[in-house]
Amino acid sequence: MTVWQPKDAKKFGLQAKLNMPYYTIETSVNPWGEEPLWKEWVFTGRLPIFGTPTVGGVDAQSACRRFGPMYDEKPGRHIRPMFECDDDEVYATPGDILKVRNSRRAKARR
Repeated sequence: MTVWQPKDAKKFGLQAKLNMPYYTIETSVNPWGEEPLWKEWVFTGRLPIFGTPTVGGVDAQSACRRFGPMYDEKPGRHIRPMFECDDDEVYATPGDILKVRNSRRAKARR
């Protein structure tokens, strides 16, 4: 697994490849506590002058500098993806989500 820290943003901008997924880990603050979530970045275009890979108007250097560190492998199962629906439920109260989260933690401890 290769990791690019925010200070390595220029290096990441040169090494990032098109259509390859990269990942960042962010912290979500919820009423039931903080939890880490991963976000996927797939660079599909290039800046016209510099040629740095881009996605949605954000180039690879800026993504690494602002949201880094960047990883080239998907995080483990203990970290959920950002914007994931729990058990395909669209409407859930915070109490319901807390129950699901606690049951996942209990399963992980076993």
